[in-house]
Amino acid sequence: MQDNDIYLKSKKVWDDNIKLFPRKLQYPDENLVRLFSGRYVDMPKPPARVMEHGFGHATNLAFFASKGYECAGCEISGPFIKEAAELFKFMNKPVDLRLVKEDAMPYDDKAFDIVVSWNVVHYLGNRKAVQKVIDELYRVLKPGGILLLSTLHPDSSFSDRMKFVGNGSYVIEKESKYDNRKGLAFFMAKSSDELVRLFKPFSKVKTGSAAFNLFDHSERTAWFLVYAVK
Repeated sequence: MQDNDIYLKSKKVWDDNIKLFPRKLQYPDENLVRLFSGRYVDMPKPPARVMEHGFGHATNLAFFASKGYECAGCEISGPFIKEAAELFKFMNKPVDLRLVKEDAMPYDDKAFDIVVSWNVVHYLGNRKAVQKVIDELYRVLKPGGILLLSTLHPDSSFSDRMKFVGNGSYVIEKESKYDNRKGLAFFMAKSSDELVRLFKPFSKVKTGSAAFNLFDHSERTAWFLVYAVK
């Protein structure tokens, strides 16, 4: 599957997703709340500039804004950008929202203190495309800036639905009542060591993981977590 085909298929899935699964989550990701509020890692303090790559329903962005960060975000889906703009208007908070096309970040070099890419890069479909985007996230970070990233872990129930097709790429072959992702290509590293090799330009890289199973083995959630310093 070509990179442009992966981009177009992913864009359609997320344009459809906002209609099929309207925003129900009114809270940010718990692991991001812990990382921004606890003592697990060193994070720049507000009013630092934070950009979220692939912000979805913008619940994380809203959390960052509530803590006093200057917020920006890019998305593959126009409907998500519209929804986020309405949310920030309701919050009476400023935000810089931009449409991203394929692998180029629509921001200047060294623009942000923090970049967050949470549960996003596996949708790029293969190792080459993921590397391009990580390089772009590095580019838009200020020197000493922080990248927080999470991506699919092999312990996830997605592994039960996917077939390996090479270059770190897996195709989802089975339907699920929980989503509309059948036919998508996902990138998935088999180990944290394999994942870390994608972050060579960074001066410091730490990895972690997060997982839970809320009484449904067919919907196991598992993620690699990455903290990287430019």
